[in-house]
Amino acid sequence: MIRKTFPLLVYVLFSIAILTACAKPTEDSTQLPTPTVTRALPTKTQPSPTLTPVPPTLTTVPPTPTTKPKSTPTRTETPVQEDKVVSCPGAPDILLKLKDWAMVSLDPPISNNVRSAPGLQGERIGKLKPGEIVRIMDGPQCADGYAWWSMQNLAGLKGWTAEGDAKAYWLLHPLDAFFYDTASQSSTSKVVLNGDKKYQIVMSGTFSIWGPEQWTAQGVCIVGKSELLPMYPSPLRLNGQVGVNPFYLFARPFYGDCENRTLDSSQTTTAMMFSLDGGKNYSNPIPLIAKYREDHTYIYEVTGQGYPLKVKLDDPVLDDNYGVILILIEETK
Repeated sequence: MIRKTFPLLVYVLFSIAILTACAKPTEDSTQLPTPTVTRALPTKTQPSPTLTPVPPTLTTVPPTPTTKPKSTPTRTETPVQEDKVVSCPGAPDILLKLKDWAMVSLDPPISNNVRSAPGLQGERIGKLKPGEIVRIMDGPQCADGYAWWSMQNLAGLKGWTAEGDAKAYWLLHPLDAFFYDTASQSSTSKVVLNGDKKYQIVMSGTFSIWGPEQWTAQGVCIVGKSELLPMYPSPLRLNGQVGVNPFYLFARPFYGDCENRTLDSSQTTTAMMFSLDGGKNYSNPIPLIAKYREDHTYIYEVTGQGYPLKVKLDDPVLDDNYGVILILIEETK
């Protein structure tokens, strides 16, 4: 009996051992996946994708191309297209262009008619005297055998005038045009005046050799008829009343009573100086018309000496000056 039960007992014990041994691996297999899942979570590896906001910063570069189209509209600044008219039937070749300074020819000394519209049918609204300076504002337009330019003179007259006819030019393009600010030491032309050649120098403008406050201070009277502002104000300076042009002193301030005061003839000549030898020597030139002119424009004749023209004002104190002079140079026969 014992022999029969012993093998049975051994069999039972052996079966229990096998079952317990198989049961442990199943517990480990159910528990191991949970830590591996928690370690495999991309909670620590996901911060690296937070670097992806960097590429969006590169999107600030594309807007730069959008600024390029803005530069293209500057090409619409092409009123130069009107310069495509290079000649008009019956008229000489067109030499002037928009925004040029021009001078009415002195040879022959004939005035230019100014009309309300291009063409002989336009109403005659004024005249330009020989030597008068104008600024080209529009054109050219062809009509009636002439090339017509819209211009404005220094007195404010606006209208259309012809550049010339088949025989001669009536509006001349100057050899040079530049400015002299009377608050500065001097100004120099960009062209050389060749020796023994004749030139005409045209100067136009008004200025003051007294500070603005000296015209309006209490107890000050003004002798002559001053003008409220320069024809060409000095940049970056306070401008005020003026009483001087390139040749003539026509008004000035005085302290005290003006009842018996007049401008002495010795005080009416402006100390504007020319140098034709590179600044070695200066002289006070006399214009062709040596008297007061309402348009404040004067013409001088000089002979070149192989140097550019230099202009200055003989004034020991320039700090209180203001007003700019326009200077044109034209070669003559």
